Amino acid sequence: MSNASQQQHLVVRRLLDQGRVGDALAELELMLSANAEDGKAHALYGSLQMRETVDYPAAEGAFRLALRYSPTLPALYYDFAELLIRMDKPTETIAVLNKALEVQGIEKERIHRLMGQVFEREQRWSDAVESYTRAIMHSLSETFVQECRKDMLRVRMKMQLG
Repeated sequence: MSNASQQQHLVVRRLLDQGRVGDALAELELMLSANAEDGKAHALYGSLQMRETVDYPAAEGAFRLALRYSPTLPALYYDFAELLIRMDKPTETIAVLNKALEVQGIEKERIHRLMGQVFEREQRWSDAVESYTRAIMHSLSETFVQECRKDMLRVRMKMQLG
């Protein structure tokens, strides 16, 4: 990333720190008009579109461009998977999460937990429990492990109900 690009990213971060989401989005749009291959900017734009403006189609387009230009950016996968889960696209979500497992620096425990959530929504109980178990196996955080145990208990309760 060039020095000018780094400076622009810092400006966007400052705007977000000040709560100026609209200005940050506008700055990102300017950055992307000057450099359409800035995957990090596309990823941040997608995250803001998902969380702040709740424009899922715009977020999805931005995440797809981010994947094209910055496929090794771990944060991209967490946010894109969250969006796909919200959009009820389980097959695509699992494909993105499987690709994420190949990314250096990815938090595998988070990816497996997201997979568990997809499977749980799909009522694929055994797959959900297996994914939550894998999340636990990769985690070093007692808090995260406890959260996954709660996820597994919830799934087991649903198994008994259905």
